[in-house]
Amino acid sequence: MLASSTLTLLLAAIAGIIPLTAAQPSLYHRAEPTPSNSTCPAQQTQLETCVASYQPQVDACTNNNAGPVDYPCLCSVYTQKLSCFDICPSSLDKVDVQDQLDAYCAAAADPCQAECLNGFLGLLAQCEGEEDNACMCTAYSDTLACYAKCPLSPPNPDAEESREQFCAKASASSSVPAAATSTSVSACAAPRATVTTTAYNA
Repeated sequence: MLASSTLTLLLAAIAGIIPLTAAQPSLYHRAEPTPSNSTCPAQQTQLETCVASYQPQVDACTNNNAGPVDYPCLCSVYTQKLSCFDICPSSLDKVDVQDQLDAYCAAAADPCQAECLNGFLGLLAQCEGEEDNACMCTAYSDTLACYAKCPLSPPNPDAEESREQFCAKASASSSVPAAATSTSVSACAAPRATVTTTAYNA
């Protein structure tokens, strides 16, 4: 099972997953974003303090990672959290927080995407860390299949790339090639439609 700190990262950084377009949930795995990537040394302490101040609210939104996840709550908190970077707009972590904001707000606005995001977190919790390539391959494959059935969710090429990487590693370490396709049925049954999404602004 993934450690609590890792699950916190997944929830607070969204699972860690992609540079987002419009209201697209993030599915590209990233290292945990921290203010240490700041390009503004003089504002480092202030930035860290501001970012950290929102963690109790994030914990409340996720019920301390026990669920259920309150995506409207996270959308609101991350909208406020993004303002921390006003003191250092060039911080390398600002984009990560914006990605998280977009992912949570998309899930808040679309039950289908929220269900997929919840399912992804549940699948990741079954993996023995990031090196469990076969499990990660399945988690990404099933989740991408779920998002594909959400009309408001646009294509996610970066997540596809992450899935292929995990599946390739799983294949390389096993005599049985790992399938890069979903084996489970998503509850999001709506067919994909071409829908223009609206980005959430911080």
